[in-house]
Amino acid sequence: MARGTLKLGANVSNVAFSKDGSELVVSDQQPRARIFTTEPLRLSEEIPFAAPVERAIFTGAEGRHVAVAGAVPQAQVAARALIKLLPAGDAPVTSLAVAADGTRFFAGNAKGRIVAWKLADLQPERAWDAHTDAVSELAITPNGQSLISGGRDKAIKIWNTADGMVVRTIPQSAAVASVHLSSDGLRVASTGEDGSVSVWEVASGLPLQTIAGHMPGPGTAVRWQADGVTLVTAARDQKMRVSKTSIVRKIGRAHV
Repeated sequence: MARGTLKLGANVSNVAFSKDGSELVVSDQQPRARIFTTEPLRLSEEIPFAAPVERAIFTGAEGRHVAVAGAVPQAQVAARALIKLLPAGDAPVTSLAVAADGTRFFAGNAKGRIVAWKLADLQPERAWDAHTDAVSELAITPNGQSLISGGRDKAIKIWNTADGMVVRTIPQSAAVASVHLSSDGLRVASTGEDGSVSVWEVASGLPLQTIAGHMPGPGTAVRWQADGVTLVTAARDQKMRVSKTSIVRKIGRAHV
């Protein structure tokens, strides 16, 4: 990916890469999802929606669909045409995640509840109260066995996707705005209201690196690049930043 800063005209609330890293989708609290190519870094497509979009991710085998969440209590899936509305409780949907094997789809809402669906028939599988405040973002380990959630209740939690039981809680110093897993599933990066960016070991929950004051204001999104070293972050100053993380210590394969 081309390194540098991409200036956007509104508050960025989420950034997500396509599976091959060739595109990224950006939501900015406007009724749209914007898709950019990464080489070169430029706008390639804009998908309109009826309500402001808080979160957007690529879905489908080839990333030809975009799932979005916003100020309405449904998740919307669009083909780059709306396929189906999926009810996700009695509060706006604030976060989305799709398992790498395409079998499950998760949504978190503004009341801290997480709902899981089977993608084969788009039927709900289970739902549980995960956080005491909004679920900011969700991420799934490559093996599909664990779900990571970041909440505005100052916590990152790791869940067993098979039964919805919590495996580990990682307390945070500020409300969490975004979490993202490295491609190997070993590390989770986070950012939040204090503007810092942190990297955590998934297997133990231990901190690996913290970049204090990385952004001049609250962070809104963080994403790993495929190299497992580069982080792309976004903040309320309408800018995205590309930075390198350091290797703090060698860690083994995650077993969560």
